[in-house]
Amino acid sequence: MSLDYPEYEKLRKQSWFLGLLWRIGDSGYYLGLFGAVGSPLFLIYNQLTSQKYHLHPKAALLLGFLLVAFFACIFWLSALLKYFALKRGEALNNKRLKRPIDRT
Repeated sequence: MSLDYPEYEKLRKQSWFLGLLWRIGDSGYYLGLFGAVGSPLFLIYNQLTSQKYHLHPKAALLLGFLLVAFFACIFWLSALLKYFALKRGEALNNKRLKRPIDRT
């Protein structure tokens, strides 16, 4: 799990939905991170070792760029989802901590 897991626990106590958004964002964050790093490495490995599924070099380069861009977008969107959940949780917490105005 993530290094900011204690923040998730606080968020989960406030709202199950924001906790769910945070978990989805955290999973997508790691999927995007490992996919952006791992997909070009797998493609290079496949190009160097495979005889049957060898791609044309220009096609392999294009596929590598597309995979990195795809997984980078997943990484970015998931980071934004986590940020949104944390900020919304802070706003919800501040709203709950405000005292009603005494009008007497």
